[in-house]
Amino acid sequence: MRFILFIFIFLMCTSMTNRSYQEVLFSNYKGCKSKKETVFLKDDEKERVEELSSVDDVSALLIRFSLDCDGVKKYAYVDSHIVRTMNETILIEVEDNKISKIDIVNFLEPQEYIPSQRWLKQFMKKELNNNLALSNGIDAISGATLSAVAVTNASRKILAVDKVLKKNTPQKIVKNEKK
Repeated sequence: MRFILFIFIFLMCTSMTNRSYQEVLFSNYKGCKSKKETVFLKDDEKERVEELSSVDDVSALLIRFSLDCDGVKKYAYVDSHIVRTMNETILIEVEDNKISKIDIVNFLEPQEYIPSQRWLKQFMKKELNNNLALSNGIDAISGATLSAVAVTNASRKILAVDKVLKKNTPQKIVKNEKK
């Protein structure tokens, strides 16, 4: 009986953070028009993103959603990366060159290392500058340094991608419109 209770509690705890980005998009943007875009960065765009973000090994392939929410235009980017040995997927909304929302969609590391909503709030209205760095505008998480580094790097990378894509036309964007 205890084993069944343990399994039930474990599944309830892990299911709260392990969702698909489609589920999160649907719940966050119910009244918005969205266009899924698969973006392929050119080599020079990829290099510029790495330079602006100070993040190495930026993928040339990414997924973003162009959103129109009652006339307000913004983008939601999906970023998946390894924290320590396991994957984390986050959804970062960018509006006017600033982070306007950040959600942890999927976190496969032990749950005690997942950043809290309270910690994530410090990213709101941050733009790509020196204040978007651990110990310089972003507080670290005691006992979860790798998680803090992963979210901070992803935020820097996404803001750099957004900036580069606004300046340049990506090599290829495939759009699928959904409402």
